[in-house]
Amino acid sequence: MGYVYYSSFSGNFSTPQLDLILYNYREAKGLILDVRDNGGGFLGNARSIAGHFSDQERVAFFEQAKSGPKANDFTGPQAVTVKPEGIQYKGNVVVLTNRSCYSATNSFAAMLQGLPQVTLMGDTTGGGGGLPIYGELPNGWTFRYSATRTFTPDGHSLEVGIPPDIAMDLDSVQLLQGKDSYIEAAIDHLQ
Repeated sequence: MGYVYYSSFSGNFSTPQLDLILYNYREAKGLILDVRDNGGGFLGNARSIAGHFSDQERVAFFEQAKSGPKANDFTGPQAVTVKPEGIQYKGNVVVLTNRSCYSATNSFAAMLQGLPQVTLMGDTTGGGGGLPIYGELPNGWTFRYSATRTFTPDGHSLEVGIPPDIAMDLDSVQLLQGKDSYIEAAIDHLQ
């Protein structure tokens, strides 16, 4: 089994580095891609990584931008696609998620969920998928909101999180024994 923990979509992403990892795991029985507790980062990095698992160009989700002052003033839906990039991993993949997967990680889960060889396992992601707008009020308070609404091809809003294909809770007894029940379940699933 291959195992990759990806802690953040922020910073510089290197396609050659991921190509090397996937090349080394090309004969693995399966790949566990752990994005738990990943707070997000750059959507472009998420799309690039997702492209290494996509066999063809696919619509991952749709975005609508706010276009006026009324509650339902939005542009028409614009498709966001994922297309093959770099070395393609053809084997089965389990993506481990939890409630602390936000923003670009949430979008990454949506990008991979529709792929035939990928299984999302764990808990529903934390949500967030729209273009964030930041500001500060005169009293020093800061605010952030999504300037777009984003939804999967079947109409599910990314703001509320992406549910896993296989839901599970972290087993605290196994954790005390030094075992991660998510990883153990992923290994069993890929056997």
